[in-house]
Amino acid sequence: MRGWTHYLSGLAMTTFFTQLLEDLSKGVLWPLIAGFYAYLPDFVDFKFRRFLWRRDVVVDPAPQDRKLKVSPRRVFIGELKPENRWQFYYLEGTVKAITSRSEEFTEFVLEDESGEIRVVARYEDVRRLERVAGGELSVGVRVRVPGYMDFDTEGKPYWNFSDAPHPNYVAKLIAKAIDSAYETGKRV
Repeated sequence: MRGWTHYLSGLAMTTFFTQLLEDLSKGVLWPLIAGFYAYLPDFVDFKFRRFLWRRDVVVDPAPQDRKLKVSPRRVFIGELKPENRWQFYYLEGTVKAITSRSEEFTEFVLEDESGEIRVVARYEDVRRLERVAGGELSVGVRVRVPGYMDFDTEGKPYWNFSDAPHPNYVAKLIAKAIDSAYETGKRV
């Protein structure tokens, strides 16, 4: 039973006794308090308890940098591997060359101490990239680029400028957490 059903059943039980029913007709609200207490276990069980549960498995698509305590974590271009596909990080480097620029698509080459990678920004991310770069993007500017690594149709890696991890990565993390929680009997 939930909600009003609990309340009405508690109220019905208190009105079973004639003395309480007489008190109710005189304006004494004791039976209503009993109805409230009949509703209380349902309220506590289904509403508050879920906020007090300890979570055994935490799904964090953008882990923090241990030193700086900021999210996303910085990676070097040379550290990127195919296993890092769609994970949310940020790169910091110098713009080496601008390959393409328009209102809906910008592509440039970013270089840091460990290598270089092609960076792509699409649609509203182009305006966000200009804000991050501090205005117009130009060669030689040092810029911090959040996003994730992906592969083009030819299989070459590129950095996709974004403010969140790829949805497929988040879905994969959640599915993995649900599977491990199911196997071990933990809560997600």
